Amino acid sequence: MPACEKEFPSHASSVAKAREFVRGYLTAWELSAGDISDVLMASGEACSNAILYAASEKPFRVSCQYEGGVLTVKVQDSGRGFVLQGSGLGHKPRALGAGGLGIHIMRVLMDEVSFEMSEQGTTVKLLKRIAKSKKPTEQFQ
Repeated sequence: MPACEKEFPSHASSVAKAREFVRGYLTAWELSAGDISDVLMASGEACSNAILYAASEKPFRVSCQYEGGVLTVKVQDSGRGFVLQGSGLGHKPRALGAGGLGIHIMRVLMDEVSFEMSEQGTTVKLLKRIAKSKKPTEQFQ
C-alpha cells in the first residue's frame, strides 16, 4: 500500500482527527493492537507538539508508510523547532512538571524518533519495526 498523507488545521481538536487518520492506515494492515496503540500514542504526542510549539496558524501534515517491515509516521509543521536537552529518556516525570513528557513517550513507544529542523519547519519521524503483518485489507485513502 502506498504512503498516505493528510493536512490538519493547527487546532487542539485536530489531534484526535490525526490519530483517527493514522488508525485507519494501521487498521488496513491488520497490525497488533499493541503496535497500533503505541503508534497512536506516539503520533498523538507529535501532533500535540506541532500544535503547541510551531507558533503558527499554518496546518500540520501527517504521513504514514509501511514498507519492508518498518512503519514510518511523519508529522510536519511550519515551526522552527527547539533544542533537544538530552535524550528525553533520563528525566523523572515529576522533575519535568506539567507537560514535557511527549518526546520521552515517543522514544519509549517507538524504535526510532528523529527530528529534522529547517527554515521551512520541523518534521518528527517515528519508526516502528513490525516483524510480520498481513497485506492491507483494503486500499486506504
